[in-house]
Amino acid sequence: MDKKKKRTKKYARGVKSLAVVSVFGVHADEYINTLIAEGYKICEVHSVEGATHFSLNPRCYRHAARLARQFGTRTRVISRKGPYFRLRGVKKRYGVFVGAAVFAALLTLMSRYIWDISIIGNEEISGARIAEGLKSAGIAIGTDVNSFDTTAKELRLSALMPELSWISLEKSGSRLIVKVKERDLAAESVIPENQPCDIVASRDGQIVDMTVYKGMPYMVKGNYVSAGDVIVSSTDYIGGIPARLHAGAKVLAECSVSERFYVNYIETKLKSTSVVDTRKSLRLLGIRIPLYLSPVKAENTRYRESTSIPTIPFVNLKLPFSIITSEYDRHLPVEVMNTPDEVLKELNDKVDIYMNSFFAASGDTQIIK
Repeated sequence: MDKKKKRTKKYARGVKSLAVVSVFGVHADEYINTLIAEGYKICEVHSVEGATHFSLNPRCYRHAARLARQFGTRTRVISRKGPYFRLRGVKKRYGVFVGAAVFAALLTLMSRYIWDISIIGNEEISGARIAEGLKSAGIAIGTDVNSFDTTAKELRLSALMPELSWISLEKSGSRLIVKVKERDLAAESVIPENQPCDIVASRDGQIVDMTVYKGMPYMVKGNYVSAGDVIVSSTDYIGGIPARLHAGAKVLAECSVSERFYVNYIETKLKSTSVVDTRKSLRLLGIRIPLYLSPVKAENTRYRESTSIPTIPFVNLKLPFSIITSEYDRHLPVEVMNTPDEVLKELNDKVDIYMNSFFAASGDTQIIK
């Protein structure tokens, strides 16, 4: 228990402000006794090389020094402890208080704006695409948090981005959390089993094999069909009574597709000069402020842009502005003579791109020859 009390007193002395005073004179003891009798709270009284040292509240020192003259003693402050002395010099530094007031005002003002947008739940759709949709709906870095209703903006974004089946906006201070769920277009393109439908040809071709599961066939193996022709009808007769069904069949057909690709032997291409011009801009409150004097001519350049939000070290606190870095990679137009191998490779690349897009649009398709 005694150790705990000593530890508590030690912490209290560390927080409390004290002036350590040295007293010189014959009547030093009588002077200290008078201070105690008059109610001065002094502590740590001890003798050092013929002088008496004690500690007291710094606000009482002037009165104690005047009383010392009556006893023919001299006092001198030898050390100062506590926040009273540390903050004493700040009183005359008005710039500190003005700066603190301005900082508090700016912090209050900046907390009204969005400085960070977090997007959660996107897989196929890029964050840049969603950010573009937010910007079209009137939401971006620097937008006033209280200037929009989240429900109205969610409905607006749903209309602007049909590829999203669900979107939610949540405000968290100066941060906007965007939660999305992408629409499964493949699942939505399949007609439900309980809904009647026909099977129609998606392109021109000749049927090479067909197996009907449900519905009335309008075509047989070997027939030529055009895009839009009904192959299996949803209308069938069950017990002599006509009924509408969800037609089902497996139809294989051959179709021909022709496409031509061209590559010039002599082409004008842009060759990099390894010279990159960099320009930086400051985005504050939704306003882009250039940090450069002369713009860059965008002719024959390849443009890249990146955005970064500065943070305060150690605390990882984001500052209420962003830095936009624009890089212009300079190129020179030059005429190039392609070799036969290069022309063939470029043609094959174009064919591969076309075939990939063709198969993606056509579904279950194979090349026969």
